[in-house]
Order: sequence, then C-alpha cells, then structure tokens
Amino acid sequence: MTSNRMTAGERIVQYLAQEGVKVIFSQGELSLMDIQKHALKQGLKMVGPRHESSGVFMAAAYYRMTGVPQVAMGAQGPGVANLLPGAVNCREEHIPIVLIGACRQHESTTGVRTGRFLHSGTLLPAFAQVCKWAGKILHPRQVDEMMQQAFREATSGTPGPVYLEVDYEGHQLAHDYAEMPTPERYRLIKQEPSQSSIAHAVAMIKAARAPMILAGEEVQSTRTFEELHALSRLMNCPVTTPMMARGVIKETDDHFIGFSSDTIKEVIADADLVVAVGTRIPEHINYGRQRHWADKDAARQWIMINPDPAAFGINRPVDLSILGRLPDVLPLLNAALKQAGPRPIHPKLAGWRAAFIKERRDRIEAARGKQPMHPYELMAVAREAVPDDAVIVTECGLTGVYLNDAFEQRSNDYLWNVTFGLLGAGLPHAIGAKLAVGDRPVCLVTGDGGLGVHIMELETAIRHQVPIVIIVNDDQSFAAELAALHAKMGATPEARFAYTRFDRLIESLGGHGEYVETADKIKPAIERAFKSGKTALVQVRVDEDSGLKYLPHGNADLFSWVHEDARLARG
Repeated sequence: MTSNRMTAGERIVQYLAQEGVKVIFSQGELSLMDIQKHALKQGLKMVGPRHESSGVFMAAAYYRMTGVPQVAMGAQGPGVANLLPGAVNCREEHIPIVLIGACRQHESTTGVRTGRFLHSGTLLPAFAQVCKWAGKILHPRQVDEMMQQAFREATSGTPGPVYLEVDYEGHQLAHDYAEMPTPERYRLIKQEPSQSSIAHAVAMIKAARAPMILAGEEVQSTRTFEELHALSRLMNCPVTTPMMARGVIKETDDHFIGFSSDTIKEVIADADLVVAVGTRIPEHINYGRQRHWADKDAARQWIMINPDPAAFGINRPVDLSILGRLPDVLPLLNAALKQAGPRPIHPKLAGWRAAFIKERRDRIEAARGKQPMHPYELMAVAREAVPDDAVIVTECGLTGVYLNDAFEQRSNDYLWNVTFGLLGAGLPHAIGAKLAVGDRPVCLVTGDGGLGVHIMELETAIRHQVPIVIIVNDDQSFAAELAALHAKMGATPEARFAYTRFDRLIESLGGHGEYVETADKIKPAIERAFKSGKTALVQVRVDEDSGLKYLPHGNADLFSWVHEDARLARG
C-alpha cells in the first residue's frame, strides 16, 4: 500500500501544483519554509519581491495573462500585514489570488501576552473583511478542506482574493492523507448557460436595428479573444471597451471604436442593443446609463453575460441576463448566431471607424514638436518602437490616460489597474506578466510617480533575469493632481518631485538604462532597450507642467465620478 503520509506544507504544495500554479511569490522565510521547500522540490519557481504587496501584484498579473489563480505568501506578523494592500486591490479588480500567511503557534497566537516579536495576533479578521473568504489551518488534517475551499471561493461567481493562515510550527507536522481529488470534484469548472437564454439572445440580436458590443476585462483573464472576435463578425457591429479592458479586441480591428473618443457618442446614441461581454459596466464608463448613455437610454436594451448571479442589474438594469463563464457562453452564442445567419455590416461602422482614427491622429499631430515635450508625442513615438505583440502594462494617473489616447493597442494584452486606481502596481505587474508569457515582449509605460512606489522591484526583475522594458513618462510630479490642486489652492503642495536619474539607478543594479530629452531620440533608445536582453529603462523627460497644460482627452471619462459625486452632494 502506498503511503500518503506527508507534512501539511507538502500537501498544500500538491494542491497548488494541481491547480496549475507554477510560481510562488514569496520571500524566503523561516515561518513558511516547509511550503517553500516542497515547492522547490516539485519544480515550482519562487520569486521573492522586495515587498509582499508587490508579490500580490505580480501574482495578479500572472493570473491576467493565464487565467490560472496564483499564490502570494507573507511571513508571520509584518509580512502578512504587508499583503493587505494587495488583497484590497485584488478585491476591487476581481482577481482570484490565494494569499497564504504564516502565524505563530496557535496557543501563542491566542494567549494573553503583549510585546511579542513577529506577532500581531491573528490577522484573520482583517483579511476576512477584505477577501471573499478567510480560513485558518489549525491541524494538518484540515489542509484538504481548506485548500479546496480557498480555490472554490476564489474562482466562483465574481473572482476575488482569499486568505489562508497557517501555523508556522503546525504546517511542518505530518498526517496521513487520502487520495487527492481533482479540481472538478471540489469546485465548479464549467458553467454553461441555459439554452433558453442563448435563444433569447439570438432573437434580440437579430431583431436589433443597431447593436454594439461592450467587451470587458473578463475576456482577457479567460483568454477568449478569438471568441469575442468571432462574435463581432457575426453581429457586424461596433465594439468598444472600458479602459481596463483595452486590447481584448485589438485597436487595429475595423470594428473597434475607443470609448474615450468623441465618435463613441454617436455610436452609443445610435445603438438600440448593447451586448455586455465580461464587464461589470463600471463607473468610468458611467454605469452604462449616465453621460453618453443617457441619450435614448429608455429605448436601448442590454444583454449581460456574467458568471455571478449576484452581478446582474447592479450598475444598470439589464433586459437579458446570461449566467455563465465566457469560455462556456461565447462558443454556444456564436454557434447559434452562425446558424441563424450573420447580420449585415452596420452601415455607419466604416465612417465611425474613420472618424475615430482621425481623432487620434489629429490629437497626436497637434502635440508634435512642442518643447518641452508633450506626453502624447512620447506615446506616439513609443508606438513606433514597441513590438506589436508586446504585453503593455501601465499605471494609474495621467500616464495611463495619455497612453489610452495616443498609443494604439495592437496586442490583446494590456494591464491597467484602473478600477481601484492604486498607484505603484505597474512595475510588479510587468514582472508578473513577463514571468507568465516567456519570450513574448513586455513593456511598462509608467510615470515617475508610479514607478517610485515599488522601485526596488527593479532589483527583483534583474535578480530573476526578467527582461522587461520600462518607458518612463518623466514629468517630475503626480501629474493627475496638479490641475485640481492649482485650481482649488493656487499651489501644488507635495505633488512635485526632485530631479531623479532612473536610468543611472537601473544601471547601478545591473540593468540597461537610457536617458532621452528629445523626441527624435526616443525610438532608437527603446529599440536598444529591447535588444539589450536585460531589464531595461528608458527615461524620457516631458514637460513638467503637463498635468497643468495638457490634460488628456480621456480624463473626461476617467474622472467623471468627481462631477457626479458633486451633483449628488448638492442634491
């Protein structure tokens, strides 16, 4: 008879490997050493961030690129506390991460003492407030039920983070375990929609005069790009995306119209049916009912596809709710639409597409040649140098909005932490994405403010030989704050930075650095960065007053909540 006796740490690793985890984001640490020892024995990679929350962001990006929930760990006490910012971000961005935190021995944790080293008591209540689920393994025999529940909760309905606490002594104890069940025996893997909902959707699409598709971030995390493309051809209609879902349909596609454009107003006003594919219909597209959407809203029908029965009708009423995961829904919907026959091409689509392209081109041309440099010119020239198939990562703040306005997204993968708006995730996201995609290029376009938050993760990338290319839109400020501060206060307190040579910093760590002050030097510098094969950074000086002089066009959408909050406050 084969013995199934092993430590709790080894059993935890068996679950991680079975669930498809290939990398554990964790610093080497005594309180987690049994998990780490067996992870390395089983061929999993360990990546130790300089700060635990960075490890959560790396894991989040890895998930976005693969659709496989990932793992980040924190050592007892401060290490676990440092996971919390990442957990909050993953909750808001709907990222299923399994967070594993160590704690001191259970009797010590629950005893009446003060002033103990590496001790905060249990942080379980704090994570329970933030995560979809939080649990604690008190005995090795609980590993199976706790690991199954962790992955069940992380992936069911609306995805999100879960937290599992392990006793640093207890996880080294052995137990006789039963044969491990496969994932489909303890959690939902497939979630097909009802036949009636598919038939109803087909009837609504066929009857619509002017349908459109609103495609969201779930398309990326479920890797259903081809299915979305096929749907757009069967419906033969315009497709737009929320900001966080850029790239799920390539912006070179003839059906794509950017949401942050004047043209989209005409598209929305004309539409009598919206098919919302894998999107929560978020605030920065005005919940699908305010601003652009308000015109003729009562006459516009909505179909929403979502895996969570509690997600429908929250941000706006919907006329047809299709319950299911995109990999299970879209093939059935496409097959039914194909059988019914594709719709004719929307008669206005070509004109809208031409108008959208002209908008972007005119915006860029108006920015060229300015001294100091306009951020739009940086983005446009960078587009000429960055490989078309690159994963693009950006930060919150104005840099991401400039990129949204002036950089055509030519691949399906774009990472922007824009729902919650947390600044500083860009560099860890780029590292996590590169670890997931292997030889495919990854480019982070960031401001100097966002880069500075977790800047020593540059060392992490260099230590693990992660050849990402970082383009810094260097305006020496938190540019998103400048205009509002100046308008309200006549000053910009604590929104300006000291002059910093990031290129020299990365060179001192063993990476490749470039420093650029004029537009004609940008393209060759970026090309050298990609050819270096190292973690590389291209620092580009732009106008320090960009945030005052050149507010991006997309700001009207991203920050429309400010005006809505003010309206609500006035009653």
